[in-house]
Amino acid sequence: MFACIGAAELSGDGPFAILPPNREIACMASRNRAGPEFFHPTTMSELPPLMRDQRKVDADHVKLLAIFHFVLAGLSLAGLAFLFLHWMIMHSFMGNPALWKDAKGGPPPAEFFAIFKWFYVFFGVVIVTLGLGNLLSGWCLLKRRARMFSLVVAGVNCLGFPFGTALGVFTLIILLRESVIELYSAGKPASTNPISGG
Repeated sequence: MFACIGAAELSGDGPFAILPPNREIACMASRNRAGPEFFHPTTMSELPPLMRDQRKVDADHVKLLAIFHFVLAGLSLAGLAFLFLHWMIMHSFMGNPALWKDAKGGPPPAEFFAIFKWFYVFFGVVIVTLGLGNLLSGWCLLKRRARMFSLVVAGVNCLGFPFGTALGVFTLIILLRESVIELYSAGKPASTNPISGG
């Protein structure tokens, strides 16, 4: 490349002159010998320029989020077991007349415990739904699929103070990061389907 510029200057044509055909060929050959730094072939499937360390950090963060989602799903299962144990204790306490024989007013009416049953059913459904949601979201995070679904689960987790709130906030921060969006996009298979999981 420098030989081409020098040749043009020595001929008096200037650095922007059009070289003769034989000199153009020699110039192109010198460029090819200059090394790979002058040529950076790219393909459409490559990610935009980004530091390799940042991609590794993003991948590690997404993997950690998946693990913590599995942990929260396990805690939901433990919460469901605790709710069932609480129901058994309340049922034994309310349905045992011997425990109320010394009480002045007697045992509470049966309707009182019947109302509590609906609370147990409601919280049981909520716990099961959250547990399944976190389980599916953890699997999606490992596969780097359905990012929007994981964002929705993260928003719901924010209501579960303190562990759900912490996990939900960190999930939103990481999944909304521009480099993580590129990481998800790079992992998508080529498809013409307009419906995308995010």
